[in-house]
Amino acid sequence: MTELNTTEWLPALEAARRMSARVGFVITTDDIRQLRRYGKITQALPISSSVVLYNAAEIDAIKPPKKRVPYRYQTFDEYVADQRHKWSAKRKTHQPDESL
Repeated sequence: MTELNTTEWLPALEAARRMSARVGFVITTDDIRQLRRYGKITQALPISSSVVLYNAAEIDAIKPPKKRVPYRYQTFDEYVADQRHKWSAKRKTHQPDESL
């Protein structure tokens, strides 16, 4: 099995963080996935059905998507914190009822 160079390949969250820092507004992980779906990002390495790594050089060079409506988050870290809150809330609602 070959070793991956972690400086060359990024998960979607880190790719979105890098692109957000470069362009000055929030780019979400969904934006990164859409760029791949539309063929704007061509160098992607699927690890599993839900994890894809993106080439760092291509993320740094690609033109960012246009945003019609400004995103409500000022920084990417605010977006990540809100998403983590939503994810943890979803996990809590899907817990089996222990009273049965």
